[in-house]
Amino acid sequence: MKTFAPIIGLLLLSATAVTPAEANWFSSQKHNTMYNIGSVRNPTPQELRFYYAQVAAEQQAKAARK
Repeated sequence: MKTFAPIIGLLLLSATAVTPAEANWFSSQKHNTMYNIGSVRNPTPQELRFYYAQVAAEQQAKAARK
């Protein structure tokens, strides 16, 4: 029974350390919007291209600085 209390304590501490996941298309702190899954339209191919072009440009800029 003595080993049970530390295990419960560790479980409670680990539960408080977990952060919630954010989905890019469902939440935006910049625009203060939070949508439920299923209530948002799917991104268009053009939106995806624009997003991933920005990500690729940032990666290339970071690689060029090294």
